[in-house]
Amino acid sequence: MALTQVQGGMIGSSTVTPTNLSEPLTSGTAQTPSAVTFVDFTGIPSYVKRLTVMFNGVSFTNTANIFIQLGTASGFASTGYISTSNILNNASGSSGSSSTSGFLVFDGDANYVLHGTCVISLVSSNSFVSTHSYRVSTSQIILGSGSVSLGSTLNSVRIISSDNTGTFDAGTINILYE
Repeated sequence: MALTQVQGGMIGSSTVTPTNLSEPLTSGTAQTPSAVTFVDFTGIPSYVKRLTVMFNGVSFTNTANIFIQLGTASGFASTGYISTSNILNNASGSSGSSSTSGFLVFDGDANYVLHGTCVISLVSSNSFVSTHSYRVSTSQIILGSGSVSLGSTLNSVRIISSDNTGTFDAGTINILYE
């Protein structure tokens, strides 16, 4: 694609498409987990600066919270996170929790069905921040954020129950990265 510089900006002579980009927005393969305790997405390229984890109708069989854990060649990081998540309820206020074991998505109810995203962004040299928002029901929303520094390059992400015993019983999970 030929580009011409114009007063600090660029004007392209052809349409920009993912195939014209060196690091396009890429979708993972959607997973519909059932009766498993975790979902892994592997093979994330080293150039990734932003990763989005998407839930569509996701639920667990128990009342455990959900962790989103980042992985490197050494495995999944299960320590070192600074993470907080709260559920906001129009009728009863809010409640929440914090964790150092993963980007925490407050769940706490086997009947919750989550719809939404968690955006994880590279700040500098293997340090990441996250922010998430998930719809639970017509009167509830889950909000949270966090950070973690990895010992090496991100290459995978895991979604798992905080007690390692809850299993997925509904929904679809996918990722986008760029």
